[in-house]
Amino acid sequence: MTNMLFLVAIIVPEETALAPLAATLKVAGSFADWCSSPAIVDAILADIKRVSKAQGLLGFEIVRAVHLETEPFSVENDLMTPTFKLKRHQAKVVYSARLDALYAASGDVVAGKQVMQH
Repeated sequence: MTNMLFLVAIIVPEETALAPLAATLKVAGSFADWCSSPAIVDAILADIKRVSKAQGLLGFEIVRAVHLETEPFSVENDLMTPTFKLKRHQAKVVYSARLDALYAASGDVVAGKQVMQH
């Protein structure tokens, strides 16, 4: 997973920031419903790509897929240190399957195999 040719992201949006987008896209339901809505995920990813390109990022620097997480990273769920730094190893353990799925769904495939940088 660390040798992939592109970026994916786990994003924890603020519910209050997501509400206007959900209303604009006419996505009903709870915060969890919004986070799992393909329309909302696609809109956020499109905005990330738009801003990334406007800032001159190269293709490999632009996030290609996202997962919207409802639970914030915290000390209590062991994803942050007491000084509010991400525990990368723990995050990798918790989100490994989700990250693999994001890479698989959006990755480059050559001869039926996932392309990874070696």
